Amino acid sequence: MHKFTQNVKTDVGLMTLSTATSATVSTGTSVDMTKYNNFVGLVSYVVASNTGTTTVYIRESTNAAVWTSAYLATATLASYATVPYIGGFGTIECRAEQMSDSYRYLRVEVIPAAASGIIAIENLRFNSRFPQASLPS
Repeated sequence: MHKFTQNVKTDVGLMTLSTATSATVSTGTSVDMTKYNNFVGLVSYVVASNTGTTTVYIRESTNAAVWTSAYLATATLASYATVPYIGGFGTIECRAEQMSDSYRYLRVEVIPAAASGIIAIENLRFNSRFPQASLPS
């Protein structure tokens, strides 16, 4: 069992807030996966109306500038209704072995179906590829 406090890199500085508009892609900050085996994107959103679903994707890149057209993972977020706003929270994940050869960057993309609001995307990388150095006690 993996302990959450071990080998986890929480990219708090890489949390992205964006204004969501109907069917427009909101992108998270890219992360370098060369030292980690697992990636989870945390997505939270609040929109003014619920006229469809919110879809989340993970894309890969070799240089964090040009992204593939194929998705490594896809998730549909369930909504909750709290008047006057509607929103949701969900996760999407990917393992290093799902990435194409020579690709090292990942990012989360969020597409709300037909609404406007705020989207927050945070990145978590964990399960280090290299042994952690032990600290003297």
